[in-house]
Amino acid sequence: MSKQSVILELIRTHICYTPRVFQRINKKLAVNLSEVEIKDLVNHILIQPDEIKRCGKNYYI
Repeated sequence: MSKQSVILELIRTHICYTPRVFQRINKKLAVNLSEVEIKDLVNHILIQPDEIKRCGKNYYI
């Protein structure tokens, strides 16, 4: 298993959603997606990321 897939699996197991998360995603993307649509979008990105970049303790996918 590659380092990238280990990182993605770790992120998938620790991801959590709160009402604030959904609000921030809709605001940052200037959209009005439902909770299900946001979860699907995040899962799709975590399955096929274009790039994973680490900056300090944060990962950007």
